[in-house]
Amino acid sequence: MRSNFLVIPSIDISMGKVVRIKQHRVIGFENRLEDPVKAASFWADRGANRLHIIDIDGSKAGHPVNVDTVQKISKTVTSAIQVGGGVRNPKDALLLKSAGADFVIYRPRVSDKKNLESFKGIEGIILGLDIVRWPSLNQLSSNLLSALSATGAKSFLLCDVSVEGTSRGPRFDLLESLLKSLDSKGEIFKGVERIYAGGVSSMKDIEGLSSIGFSAAVVGAALYQGSLEVGDVL
Repeated sequence: MRSNFLVIPSIDISMGKVVRIKQHRVIGFENRLEDPVKAASFWADRGANRLHIIDIDGSKAGHPVNVDTVQKISKTVTSAIQVGGGVRNPKDALLLKSAGADFVIYRPRVSDKKNLESFKGIEGIILGLDIVRWPSLNQLSSNLLSALSATGAKSFLLCDVSVEGTSRGPRFDLLESLLKSLDSKGEIFKGVERIYAGGVSSMKDIEGLSSIGFSAAVVGAALYQGSLEVGDVL
């Protein structure tokens, strides 16, 4: 595994608490670390260089909701934080940046090129795409290329919803084919941070993601349930 590979603990927030997510659905509260600020401190104290914070309420509302919690987390930890959920326009992104987000996750609507271009110049934009929503890997990679070009983003996050929250492990054959498809599109993907999320459950999974070309992995259920030891990966 590359020495600079990032393992990013996930903190999904709804109704003021950390929730468990499976395939983009809330399935319960995280009893062991239910307070988002305490959860952030827990992972930061154990060596997390970055935290993945998703505003579940914001995703439903169509705009950021838990901005105060993001601000509290940013003031409590020294780890970088990447925040998503409800980001629809540059105003949403800048609101989260003002609350202390180092990176903001924006799920692009590729058909709206004007909206994509309005994100240009905002530092730390991460383009988020769900693999399951695209009819083909070639179409996904082509649309990601368009979004990277329009926004100037230097990071993207691919989430495989089909295995999210299951601890079943990534679908490596699919992911490797996807990264090869991206690389075939040209120079624009070189030097871009590549983050994966979905089903990561072991050190073997993390090593596999690194070996096929990912820069980082978001990990949730496996860390909270203890099937992946935090000391081994952070």
